[in-house]
Amino acid sequence: MGRHATDLSGFQGKYFTVLRRIGTYRLSGSKSGTKAIWLCRCVCGAEFASISPVLLTRRETMSCGCMRRRDNREYYELTGKTLPPE
Repeated sequence: MGRHATDLSGFQGKYFTVLRRIGTYRLSGSKSGTKAIWLCRCVCGAEFASISPVLLTRRETMSCGCMRRRDNREYYELTGKTLPPE
């Protein structure tokens, strides 16, 4: 009997919301078993896909990456170092 992915639609992360399930992918080397792919919207407006509900629900995925870039910018400003080119 197969397991079904928990519906994460509407789940609120720290800086994102899960919009909907957009598909599945098969694990490499696996004859059976697929994982869900989730479409998320970040607070910056960008949409990104996540393949790991564990990372989403354990708060290990914070944003599309914009918060990491913002945090790095603050680091550079605080230390007086120059930002690398984008």
